[in-house]
Amino acid sequence: YGDPGELLPYFHTPRSTVRIGIGVIPHIHDAAGQRFAAERPNTVLIDPRRPWPEVVERIAACEVVWSSSLHGLVVAEAFGIPAVWTACCEGRLKYRDYYAVSDRGDVKPVTWSEAAMTTPPPMPARVPFDSHPLVRAIRQWQPGGARCS
Repeated sequence: YGDPGELLPYFHTPRSTVRIGIGVIPHIHDAAGQRFAAERPNTVLIDPRRPWPEVVERIAACEVVWSSSLHGLVVAEAFGIPAVWTACCEGRLKYRDYYAVSDRGDVKPVTWSEAAMTTPPPMPARVPFDSHPLVRAIRQWQPGGARCS
């Protein structure tokens, strides 16, 4: 069905149109990614533990995102920002699931040092809100036999 984060642009419009360059979003347990961002010039560290409006504004302002955080990837792509998946300590199943839903099951993670040399995968197709698989599934859900509309 996809990830609910894909629906964010239908409900939130970023305030700024200023681009901040390369956003680095390490998973909250990815110490290597945090060190990488601190040592890499021309990148902006985006801490996914900050309040969501701040995180979304910063992601939406990037030209490209390098992320070991699944929702860093989801939010970036939802706003049309190319994103490179970097590997971390977490399992890969949920990332593979995210990419498989949009027929991009061949996407693989790279190391932080490889991120700068990696071309982001093609962007997932944008569909109208009512056509999004997650929205359709919610509308068709029938709790106890009652149809949700």
